[in-house]
Amino acid sequence: MLAKKSLERFLKIINFFLLFFLVLGFYYGLVFFTDFFRVKTIKIIGEEKIIGIEDFQNKLIFFIFEDDFKKNIYKKNPLIASLILKKIYPSTLEIKVKKEKPIAQLIVNNGYLILNNQGKILFKKKEKDLYLPEINFYQKLFDDEYVLGETIDFKEITKGLFFIEKINQELNLRCHLLDIKGNNMLVFNLENNKIILSTDKDKEEDFYQLKEIIKSLRILGKKYQEIDLRFDKPVIRF
Repeated sequence: MLAKKSLERFLKIINFFLLFFLVLGFYYGLVFFTDFFRVKTIKIIGEEKIIGIEDFQNKLIFFIFEDDFKKNIYKKNPLIASLILKKIYPSTLEIKVKKEKPIAQLIVNNGYLILNNQGKILFKKKEKDLYLPEINFYQKLFDDEYVLGETIDFKEITKGLFFIEKINQELNLRCHLLDIKGNNMLVFNLENNKIILSTDKDKEEDFYQLKEIIKSLRILGKKYQEIDLRFDKPVIRF
């Protein structure tokens, strides 16, 4: 009887230690597993620094979701146009970044808002940028009413940005100032001439017409002072 009780006590001790080492092994295994899959390396391609990227350091790679990641990064980095997130297991994030391209600088009460081609505010400046076209809006805007990443969606500015990009890149001309005179007149000041548009007409049709006119004038070797597309028929002043 005594031997039986001793055996039972011995088995209980054995079971206790087996359970103890099993729990201990599971704990350290879990710690090792989670540490193995924590983000330790972040590779950024196309940009030197991304604000907020440190928030994802040491996070479990399984729980980093692309939509949430992009939303977080876009909000803190207005200069990023697009990014691609790639998970390289077990512990690396690779981020390919495409930067926004500034198109123009909008004059405001206390400096300039630097805009992309969609009117998104990329950053603010006190001093004029010597290389970006200026936009002089008939209605003075205040820079403290706008935050980085916000879009200026006035139709006059939207159409103006579209034409600034087209004039400078596709027509190989240089617009240095867009004067927005009221809510339906856009005056693009080039180096030696002007292009005048209305906001009431379709921008794609306007640009096609403008492109054909400039193409014809170049072939004929004629210099012009103004091209005015506000009316049914274009008016060209020499």
